[in-house]
Amino acid sequence: MIDRLIGCVRTVIAEWHGKGLDFFELDHQPSPGADTLEKFAAKLAYHNYQGWHYEAWMREAGTAEVASATRKTFIHNRGRNSSVERIDAAFFELQKGEGEYYSETPGMLLDRLSILYLKLIYSEPDEGERQESLRHQIEFLSECARRLGDGLLDGSKQIVSFERTKHFLREEQASC
Repeated sequence: MIDRLIGCVRTVIAEWHGKGLDFFELDHQPSPGADTLEKFAAKLAYHNYQGWHYEAWMREAGTAEVASATRKTFIHNRGRNSSVERIDAAFFELQKGEGEYYSETPGMLLDRLSILYLKLIYSEPDEGERQESLRHQIEFLSECARRLGDGLLDGSKQIVSFERTKHFLREEQASC
């Protein structure tokens, strides 16, 4: 199951990057079926992808544009947190709840993986050592996610789902 989600994150990021997309609405993009874990994995990747591009825009923008880019980054961070929570809620329901607690959740690991994929695809071709390090990190975290997913289903691991919102953004959380 977790391999499907990792594959979804990797595929959509590569697809968007391959098409040269920077800023776009996810509703206009092909996405997996409604209310599935793949949908939330794709939404998580989308929010990280958009946040990546807005942060890049902030670094290059003039003063007037920074406020707009900052606002968009906050919106995508809220969406990112919401996607992580939804993925974790699904795994929380699936877990057997008998094993040792794991300090990270599947949503948190998918979040970290999507950022690593972004770093990898936006690294420069002459950064071979950095790219190799990123690939190693991706493989390591993918294996951690696999073990966690398997452990949640066989009862050897369990997670606790915590709310990931920041207090100053709480009142706007419903818009994600």
